[in-house]
Amino acid sequence: MHKYIIILIALILTGCVTNPYREYYTDHTGGMGVLNNPIFANPQKDPTIMRGGDPHDDWKNMTRNGYIIIGQSDFNIASASDSDAIIHARNIGADIVLLYINYTDTQSGSMPLTLPDNRTSSSYGSATAFGPAGSATVFGSSYTTTYGTRTTYIPYNIRRYDYHASFWARANPPAFGAKFDDLSDAQRQQIQSNKGAAILTVVNGSPAFQSDILDGDIIRNINGVDVTNALHCVDIICQNRGKTISLSIFRNGETIQKEVQLRE
Repeated sequence: MHKYIIILIALILTGCVTNPYREYYTDHTGGMGVLNNPIFANPQKDPTIMRGGDPHDDWKNMTRNGYIIIGQSDFNIASASDSDAIIHARNIGADIVLLYINYTDTQSGSMPLTLPDNRTSSSYGSATAFGPAGSATVFGSSYTTTYGTRTTYIPYNIRRYDYHASFWARANPPAFGAKFDDLSDAQRQQIQSNKGAAILTVVNGSPAFQSDILDGDIIRNINGVDVTNALHCVDIICQNRGKTISLSIFRNGETIQKEVQLRE
């Protein structure tokens, strides 16, 4: 009995009546979604949950293996089920849920619980009757029920956790196969220029991988066109899909040249 009461208290305190992964979800696809999106490969099986470690390393490993983050859910609650994460991942077309759970605090207190308190009393009596043939004694009893309630207080201790879930979908084979970022202040000082795009990660097996493009490389120009920033770099690559492009790359204090055959 008390077990179910504690569960009820936890549900009341946390408001866990809907799927928190759906309720607190933030989309990263710009509303395009995954299903029937040419960027993504349609999921071939049910989503998988993976426990996260170091967020930075996890992000790089997921990216290297050809996955793109499509959204995330963040909330603080007593408990969230893995099945809810799988359901939401399936609905949005995710292949992998990367899940981080960290204990935050314990909420303690007591909650009043009113229960029925019905009491039944009985009384006994006898009566004797006299007649020409003698006497007879009859015994009897009666019952009275008094209806009422009583209130008891149930103590509770609810442990709460921060949940962070990132949802990932496998991308179709990329034209180039790298994640770009704008230059940091340190990189601008290093190359003595405001222009360029930094390579964050290279996708395994991609054209960039096969051409030995490395994490940390800075792309200065493509086909002789100076690269302004990360978005400009992506635009140039998209315009040359299926072609061979020439890259001028800054690496370890030197400028090197690379050629990459892009996919369609």
